[in-house]
Amino acid sequence: VLAVAVLIAGINAYVGTSSSQANEDFAKAFSALQDEEYATAATQFGEVAARWASNDVGLLSRVYAAQADLRAGNVDAAAAILKQLEQESL
Repeated sequence: VLAVAVLIAGINAYVGTSSSQANEDFAKAFSALQDEEYATAATQFGEVAARWASNDVGLLSRVYAAQADLRAGNVDAAAAILKQLEQESL
């Protein structure tokens, strides 16, 4: 019973830490977007999306990467991201 409790506590700590790190990574990219550093933001959101692909932060980062690409004038890159998202939602 103690081993199971320790295992559950370890899993909860890991999930909490990774969620916190994902949010920090997203905030850094969002800060670049707010500072109108669109190319930097697009790159950072892309990295967040790749690193955290298995959770909601990863998905949201892909949407923001497309937005940042659009603002940076990278229409083709934005369109590719949005097309991939559309295909995955079907």
